[in-house]
Amino acid sequence: MTISTTEKLARYETAQETIGVLIAIRSKWIYEEEQKPEPNQDLIKQWRAEKHQFQYELDELLIDDDEKIETILNEYAPIVKAYMAS
Repeated sequence: MTISTTEKLARYETAQETIGVLIAIRSKWIYEEEQKPEPNQDLIKQWRAEKHQFQYELDELLIDDDEKIETILNEYAPIVKAYMAS
């Protein structure tokens, strides 16, 4: 698949933004859980691990990694869209 530089950049930025939203969602969940009288430490631990994994993926994402960008757009973007619609 040959795409223009503009489209390549747009896809890269969309992938970055998608991961950024997932990180923000996990941060919100962690904060809200920590505010409860008896926070579920297992959930907090899980969400922190997920947040760290997303941060790692964001840090490692390269504009030329078409396969990873495609994976993010196909797997993560629907999760973000569903969350934003709820």
